[in-house]
Amino acid sequence: MLVFDPPSKSSDFKPPRFAADAVFISHNHKDHNGWENIAGKTEEKGPVVIDGPGEYEIKGIYIKGIKSSNLNTIYRMKFEDIIICHLGGFLEKNLRPETKEAIGALDILFAPAGSGEIASQLEPKIAIPMYYKNAGEAKKFSEDFGDGAPKPIDKLTLKKKDLASEEVKVVILEPVI
Repeated sequence: MLVFDPPSKSSDFKPPRFAADAVFISHNHKDHNGWENIAGKTEEKGPVVIDGPGEYEIKGIYIKGIKSSNLNTIYRMKFEDIIICHLGGFLEKNLRPETKEAIGALDILFAPAGSGEIASQLEPKIAIPMYYKNAGEAKKFSEDFGDGAPKPIDKLTLKKKDLASEEVKVVILEPVI
């Protein structure tokens, strides 16, 4: 299991309580840097913590951390022929060509709800908004992709064959914390 940007104990959000193989921290903010709250899969060893640019491999998952200009790390990973990108706390007003090139082609994109226009430039097959406070922000993200207002779902399970569509699908996940 992989965890991205868990809240710290000082955050207003409730820290998650489960075990993971790896924790990814995109930037140093109390709502996103709570790696200490995540237990490892074994009692004697905590999860691997990745908190910056570089190339990593964990259990056959190939990860590239890409620095963006606001002290944020974007994570791109590939496993089972699916490429996922997590933009973290991406706050740039424009998508720089070198950032777009470093991210490359991808299947699934997790992006801050306020970055819908930028996220659409990455042309994912599935786009999932995150860090939104209300349904209106998630709806605006969907509209930036030309998608309506999809109904939030509890869980998303995919296989590579599910990613064959040429159209971007926006998926809104129910918040759990």
